[in-house]
Amino acid sequence: AAAHRATLTTGTLAVLAGGHDRIYPPEHEDLLAAILDAGGGAISEMPLGHVPRARDFPRRNRLISGVALGVVIV
Repeated sequence: AAAHRATLTTGTLAVLAGGHDRIYPPEHEDLLAAILDAGGGAISEMPLGHVPRARDFPRRNRLISGVALGVVIV
């Protein structure tokens, strides 16, 4: 969340583990709205209504590594 907030003015992309209408954690709904309002984007390979499960996050991580020029693991 901190990385997304820090890059709102330069562009950021949210990669979701669930459907676009099932933000996890729900507390990040405002953050996703701010990303989209600032011209950023959001992608997911899950259908609308899909509630993210623990096993969905590795699939999400695959998307992150696929769209990134580089990945830093902290």
